[in-house]
Amino acid sequence: MTLNEAIIAIPAFVGMGLGIYNLLRDVSKSKVKLKVIPKSVVSHAKDHRGDTLFKWTPHTFDPKISSDKFAIEVINTGLITVTIDNVGFLTQSKANPMQIHKPIPIDGGEWPRRLSPHEAVTVCCDLHSLLASDRAYEIKCAYAETQSGLARKGDSKALKQLVDYAKSIA
Repeated sequence: MTLNEAIIAIPAFVGMGLGIYNLLRDVSKSKVKLKVIPKSVVSHAKDHRGDTLFKWTPHTFDPKISSDKFAIEVINTGLITVTIDNVGFLTQSKANPMQIHKPIPIDGGEWPRRLSPHEAVTVCCDLHSLLASDRAYEIKCAYAETQSGLARKGDSKALKQLVDYAKSIA
């Protein structure tokens, strides 16, 4: 290899590397990226304007201090807008997820929810109904599904403790 060929080869390889990098970056931009976080609702109350305020944690579930709700937060961490129309819990028998049929968005917004990039929605379900289910002790994780059928799942310490509690009362 001559000096001229080496001088030409170096920028060619750099250009090829940058092209591959940009291709991978563009593919990544067009992916749906959702973060699903199950949370224990510790308390909720109304403020002076009548708005409901919630206090929740993904770290602990204590049936003695938890309120009558359990929440799932869905965060769109991607760069494209998505519509979330289905949330719930996946169980060990994958055939039948435990869908929350009428999720209650904490912010009072509409459902299904259109999420812009970096936007989030938190929905609640009735804790007593969830625990009364004959499959509550089988829950593995929470899930969120887009209108196009793409699902993402997530878990937390609070959800694991909820499942442990469901097993203890079953």
